[in-house]
Amino acid sequence: MKKKNEGRNLSEEEIEGYILASKVSVWKRNIHYILFFTSKRMIAAKVGGQREELTLIADAFAFARKAEELKDISTESILRADIDNFEIPYSDVINIEIKKAGWKERLMSNVPALSPIGILRMTIKGKEEQKFYITRTERMDPSWPSGLRPQGLEDCIKIVNSILPDKLSAKG
Repeated sequence: MKKKNEGRNLSEEEIEGYILASKVSVWKRNIHYILFFTSKRMIAAKVGGQREELTLIADAFAFARKAEELKDISTESILRADIDNFEIPYSDVINIEIKKAGWKERLMSNVPALSPIGILRMTIKGKEEQKFYITRTERMDPSWPSGLRPQGLEDCIKIVNSILPDKLSAKG
């Protein structure tokens, strides 16, 4: 059995929490991400595109299983795993806004089962704003009888607030 943090450099940052999210576009392909929040940066790890949407819809565990699997490998390995993976150092973050998704955002989602519950918007120094739709999906949680529980907007706010309280603006 693989031990947590096996193969990690002890000086490397630890993953503090994660949010399951998507970048949805009418004109471009959808990309589904796990947003890992470490002590130093946010890492966006691609878990699928439009081809994988059926799997993410049919298997409630798929998104959560992938998050748990990636959580235990090095952050550098996560970044190298896919060309669509990227990082945002917290020193570059001007602010983060998390708000409840409105009817327009829910309507824009072309996959109702992955319909957004919220929006996470990051303003970054010298770069284009990053906008993610916080996905209505399941998270691993051993305290729940099924081992899964719905990801809530409050969970997402709590994760970001614990790491970047001075840069977070939350509207529930």
